[in-house]
Amino acid sequence: MTFKVSASAITTDALTDRLKLDETYKDEKSSDGKQIVPEIHPEKVKGANITFEHDTFTIDPNSSFDLNAVINVGEAKNKNKFVESFIHFESVEEMEALNSNGKKINFQPSLSMPLMGFAGNWNHEPILDKWAWEEGSKIKNNGRL
Repeated sequence: MTFKVSASAITTDALTDRLKLDETYKDEKSSDGKQIVPEIHPEKVKGANITFEHDTFTIDPNSSFDLNAVINVGEAKNKNKFVESFIHFESVEEMEALNSNGKKINFQPSLSMPLMGFAGNWNHEPILDKWAWEEGSKIKNNGRL
């Protein structure tokens, strides 16, 4: 699957960002295998990754930049599960400012963008869960969500 991120610099200075990926594509299972309370505990999905067209890019003043990427959901493929992550845009200007001993106080901060999708057939799961006492109930909750 491919996607594109568009960014604009509405400043008089160029902005340079380094890309960093939160490597915790998420899957839902409790950490110890038991589920006493309906919770979701994230874990890394094996083989999942994102390949960016550029690792570092600069947006010229008063212009925009399109960053192309390809996502591979790894072992979550066709498992009918949500996967999520964060793409971090680490501002080179912010790193320079943090290392300037307070000499530079105006800078572009680093940003983080959430990424979420569904790996599988969206129509496979029922829209509503069965009653908690019925076989096949996923949530096992008598209340409403």
